[in-house]
Amino acid sequence: MLTSVMPRNVRRAVLKYGEALCLESFEHHDKRGEGASTIAQQRAFNGHTGAADAAINAGRWLASLPPVPPAGEVSVAAKKVAA
Repeated sequence: MLTSVMPRNVRRAVLKYGEALCLESFEHHDKRGEGASTIAQQRAFNGHTGAADAAINAGRWLASLPPVPPAGEVSVAAKKVAA
């Protein structure tokens, strides 16, 4: 987890709800079109729309990160720096 480079609001949501729940909330919002109130009722947010909205925003930020290469492989960015 990249907590040192995360925006404060994203870091707070990830630490409180977990990376997986944030990503899942964003997926339900983005792919299925569910709103924050629907997600708040169906997930572990106890009906708190603001909490679901924070998790959606954190999931959006996490989903925008480039994929991490498997262990032992060098990323494309690292190859460009080394060249």
